[in-house]
Parts: sequence; structure tokens; C-alpha cells
Amino acid sequence: MGLLSWKTRTAAILSAAAAAALVGTTPAHAYKLADGEVELKGLAFLDFTQVDTGDNNDTTGAFDDAASGFHVTRGYFEMRYHPEKKTTYRITLDTKGPDQDYFVKYAYAQIKIAGENSHYVKFGLHHTPVVDYYQTDIWGHRYVAKTFVDDIGVYTSSDLGVSVLGDVGEMFNYYVSLMNGEGYDKTPNGAGYAFEGRVEARAAGARVGLHGMSNSKVAGVDTTDRTTYGVYAAYFAAFGNAAAEYVSADDDDQATFDSGSGFSVLVNGNVPAGDKTVAFGRYDSFKAMDVSGADPVNKFIVGIETEVQKGCTVAAAYTSTDPGGTSDTESTIGLYAQIKI
Repeated sequence: MGLLSWKTRTAAILSAAAAAALVGTTPAHAYKLADGEVELKGLAFLDFTQVDTGDNNDTTGAFDDAASGFHVTRGYFEMRYHPEKKTTYRITLDTKGPDQDYFVKYAYAQIKIAGENSHYVKFGLHHTPVVDYYQTDIWGHRYVAKTFVDDIGVYTSSDLGVSVLGDVGEMFNYYVSLMNGEGYDKTPNGAGYAFEGRVEARAAGARVGLHGMSNSKVAGVDTTDRTTYGVYAAYFAAFGNAAAEYVSADDDDQATFDSGSGFSVLVNGNVPAGDKTVAFGRYDSFKAMDVSGADPVNKFIVGIETEVQKGCTVAAAYTSTDPGGTSDTESTIGLYAQIKI
């Protein structure tokens, strides 16, 4: 891309940022019923990006021009029903863009089974143990980028099955699941199942956790059993939080992962400017195949976000992805917005 093109697109990003600063939404409300309470919610991820894939992929810049511009990358409509305070029935519809159909992302019940606020059973199409926790509690910028383990494909964010989760005092929590193993956007297959889990210990702002999955007959293929495991540590303080994780994945028939392994580190730092302003950075490195000549995929993300109004968060970020091998590094400059209703 030429210098003039970059300047023009950068000016457009700044103009879009000014426009986004005027956007606001109304917070979600719960509606009382005779036999419980209903919540209606909406969530959208919007962006304006400039993409540069390098000369090896496109010498004319046509691909970059097509990939750049304004996008709706996710749109959710959600309803939750609480027949009583500790019980949740949830249905969430999801779309990956204005030209995509809606599909069911979540359809589950979560019911308290023991303790005042401690132990629950969850069944249906629901969160897996790792992805939602990491993107909500630790990474925090899903509208900018997926979490590390979701991005590299070792875990899916939602699947059909049953889970037990909860807290053991204030220091320990757990989440254990038996699921199809195919994910929310795949055809269910009962040939094999996935046993997944996460356990975590907390003390004085520090968190240390282990997670893993044993998935038999992936996609119904008798010869493909996948094993994934990982460890992470995070620290929360007045500055924000910092975290690191290591993950390993292996398929018996080497379909996707052959003793693959990698790591991710991230930091979120509170900025004393505006309302809820956070600077963030993340570095991922993952090598799917532990074979000679295989290069890891490396990703670097740096950015800053602020809550413009309640329900509207805007971020400016730069992402660099090195796919390994002879392919050029892909660079993306973008303005991202998360709209909650």
C-alpha cells in the first residue's frame, strides 16, 4: 500500500473514532414476571480496519483493500429467564456478520445444586471450561481479538453437554464438563466425547490454574483422539492484571496438532484518563506441528480502550501476525467498538 493510502485510511480511522465517541447505549434491564424475572440483552462487535498482508500475498493491494473497511464481526441477541434467583435459563442467537445467518450459540440451563452460592450444574449448549473464563476475567478484549486458546483452535468456546462448576471456599474453583467435542458450529457427533476441566487456586491477587481436555474420535474419525492440557498464572492489583499461559495439544493421527505447543503473555494496565481506560498488550506463539522445518505462528497485539458511555467501549489497536514459513507478516490497524444493550 502507498503512503498516501495509509494516510487516507488513518485519517478515516481517526474520524471514525470521533464519531464513535458520540455513540451510547442504554444498559440492559430485567423485567419482573409473576413467576420470575426475564433479561433481554444485545451485544455487537464493530470495527474499522486497515489490513496489510505484504507484497508476497498481494502485489496490487486489491486483497488488502477488500479486507479493510467497516465491519460487523459479531452480533448477539440474548434472553435469560430466572424462575428463581440462583437458576438461569439462557438462549443466545449469534451472527458473524451482516451477510451471515443467525445461529444458536447458547441454549442451556444452570441450576444451583449445593451451597449458598457455590455449586451448579449446567446442561445444554453452553460455555466450555476455559475460553469464556479467560476472555472475560483475564484478557477482557474479545471484540478486538479472541483468546489465545480459542484463536489457535485447541478449544471451542461453546459445546453441547453437561458441566458441574463452582467454588470451594474463597481460594479454589472448578469447572468440569462432558461434551460432544465438536463445538457450537459443528454437527453433533456421538462417536466420541470430550472430557474437559479447569481447576484454579487464588490467594492475595494471584491465580494459578490447570486445564485439560481428552477428546475421542474428533469429528467422528476413529483414529483421531485429541489431548490438550495447559497451565496459567495471573496477578491482579491496582495497576490492572498480568497473565501467562502455556498450552500443548496432540492428535493421534497428526490431523491438526502433532505435539503442538505454545504460550501467551498479556498485560492490562489502568490508565488515569477518561472513564475506565485500559492499555493492553499481548504476545502469542504457537507451533502446531513439532516437526522439522515447522515455524510457529506469532501474534502481537497492542492497544488502548476506554468506555465512551455506559454500554459502549471503544479501542484502538495494532495487530501483527507472522504465519511462519515464507508468508509475509500481516499487519492490522483498527478501531474497534463493543456495544452492549
